[in-house]
Amino acid sequence: MRRRRTNNPRESIDYGCVVDGRDPLGVGWRPGLSFVAIIIPARFGAQRFPGKPLADLAGKPLIAHVVERAQRARGVNVVAVATDDERIARAVEQAGGEAILTGPAATGTDRVAQAAR
Repeated sequence: MRRRRTNNPRESIDYGCVVDGRDPLGVGWRPGLSFVAIIIPARFGAQRFPGKPLADLAGKPLIAHVVERAQRARGVNVVAVATDDERIARAVEQAGGEAILTGPAATGTDRVAQAAR
């Protein structure tokens, strides 16, 4: 039986149940929710580190590592990267993720909103 501690050390929440054959500790899972998507915003142009998503880390682009980690999350149906750059889109697809090309966006949240439409 799994228990998660709360702020009160004498109190705990029982997460040992399984609803609809699913583990309630899975990322993003809620009763009645049947589809979970992770949308990761990524852009090439940055003032401090231009091209960061394509920077090499252990022989792979950084965005490939992010996609792979997101794909490991329990309860996730699709991992997508919202980007306005073809190079990032290619790297994501090579890593097994889905790339969604967006237009210009002021923030990462705006980019995710464009991709979710």
